[in-house]
Amino acid sequence: MLRNRMGNNWVAAHGNGRLDMDNKLAQQLKQLPGVEQAYVLVTEKNVYVGIKEQQRGNRSNAAYDVEPALLEQITARIKSSSSADKHVLITAHPEYLERMKIYSDAERSGHAVREYLAEFNALAARIFPAVTFMDDQGAVR
Repeated sequence: MLRNRMGNNWVAAHGNGRLDMDNKLAQQLKQLPGVEQAYVLVTEKNVYVGIKEQQRGNRSNAAYDVEPALLEQITARIKSSSSADKHVLITAHPEYLERMKIYSDAERSGHAVREYLAEFNALAARIFPAVTFMDDQGAVR
């Protein structure tokens, strides 16, 4: 089992040891056409985005996918921010959105998001299971 610097939380394959909500960036994403709700969580090397898209016609969203054009817009917006060097992971999965709302509400109530580190790492491993990360030298980590 991997642990963070404090030695008390499983960091799993995603390697997260720190969590921060980025409400400013989430508000910017909500301004994009087609976005109803957005949550942005930033870690040391990754930016996790939860998007609720506005309803469009008869589209099936069984795989919780996000429209490719919107994915590109979101990624570009994040890369133009201070998170340019981080991996960007985006989902519209309802469980993920529910948890991000809980984390965001907790932060607004004065609780540290880092209290949810172990839970978030388990969630990230379920929602983004096939992610391969590269370190700065191009090696798989």
